[in-house]
Amino acid sequence: MYDLVIKDGIVIDPERGIRTIASIGITNGIIKRITREDIEGKSIIDAGGLIVSPGFIDIHTHVDAKEDLGKCMAIQGVTSVVSGNCGLNTYPVDKFYKTFEKGGLVVNEAMLIGHTFELRSQVGITDIFEPASKEQINEMVKLCEDAFKAGAFGLSFGIEYQPGSSFDEMLELAKVSAKYGRMIAVHTRHDAFRAVEGIHEALKLAELTGASLQFAHLEHTFGVGLMTEVLDSLKRARKKGYDVWADSGLYSAFATLTSAPCFDDGCAEKFGVDYSDFVIATGTYAGSRCTRELLKQVRKEEPNSFTIGFTNRDSDAVEAIKEPFVMLSSDIIPSENPDEGHPQATGTVPKLFRWISREMGLLTTLEAINKAAFLPAERLGLTNKGRIKVGADADIVIFNERTIRDTSDYSIYGNPKEKPQGISAVIIDGKIVVKDNEFINLKAGKALRKPLEYYEL
Repeated sequence: MYDLVIKDGIVIDPERGIRTIASIGITNGIIKRITREDIEGKSIIDAGGLIVSPGFIDIHTHVDAKEDLGKCMAIQGVTSVVSGNCGLNTYPVDKFYKTFEKGGLVVNEAMLIGHTFELRSQVGITDIFEPASKEQINEMVKLCEDAFKAGAFGLSFGIEYQPGSSFDEMLELAKVSAKYGRMIAVHTRHDAFRAVEGIHEALKLAELTGASLQFAHLEHTFGVGLMTEVLDSLKRARKKGYDVWADSGLYSAFATLTSAPCFDDGCAEKFGVDYSDFVIATGTYAGSRCTRELLKQVRKEEPNSFTIGFTNRDSDAVEAIKEPFVMLSSDIIPSENPDEGHPQATGTVPKLFRWISREMGLLTTLEAINKAAFLPAERLGLTNKGRIKVGADADIVIFNERTIRDTSDYSIYGNPKEKPQGISAVIIDGKIVVKDNEFINLKAGKALRKPLEYYEL
């Protein structure tokens, strides 16, 4: 008898491109059997008429071991995430793995080492406009190596947040990333209509070092009408043989720190919008539309709050997510209160199925699952996740492809963290974490450690 049996579901395995009716037997967190025969388990989920999919993997988040953000991921079917993005990991890498390698997280979590906030801070850089000295670069390289040896999946840049970051420091860190075969998640240097310049700067790193690049949140950075140009640049790089990938969300409004340079004085003019198109997302003024004066005030009083910019185009999000080398990501932001934040927190994956797949008909259910599960699993080298097969980890989501939908909205219109509809169950490591939109287990996830590899250059 199995620990858990999922009976008579519509099983989709994106690795093999298979959609079939079957039951799944799970024991000790592993898929042990996939069959049309009648099998029994200590616990049984009747999945008749429902999709049984590998758990979704969000490659760009800021979960960083926070329970409330992990719950936002799990409620929409995400079973594994990558944290430490945009140059920021709020949980030190070595401490993260020592604390959570055996469990204790809501969802499975891989960690990146952040250059922009973490490494620069560790070597004593306090001025965002100050480039690192040669000695500081050497020290950052050593710290980066230590993080990789501890299990970090890669390095992350958030160059826009610290414009003083020099190409030299990026280059030396790219070399060590290439040496250890770790990806670099890139939040580029510029925003708005200069954003493409950052693409070319980062691609130079791949050209000079062979480093693997993951361009972050395409819609948020380049969704001002630049998507065709950006995608063409990435396609040319891939055609030349560079290991270049990307991820994108589905929301035409981005969210970032209110202190970020993109909100410097004159930001509305730069984006071609009005100051009322910026909305404070977290903190004392959450839900308030900005004036020039209010934005200045919040940047001074609560610089670590988050602000949403309604600057981008839905059409750019659609253009990005259709590309075969672009995977889905949420870019979930920290927010302490349940009615604060950005709707991407609980709505990203359901929106993919509701909007892109069901309403627009641009992706089949299988193709959407590939975007949200198998493609990021392959990108991260998670060979036992993102697929349904005997021997794979039992990270599974069960949902109704006809009714799955996002219900979260921006705080000026609704609840940014409203639970989605149409997801029946979420399973992590063979344990039921979510059942009928209620949490059953908040400690099924564990830290994901990248095996140590070394590449001679």
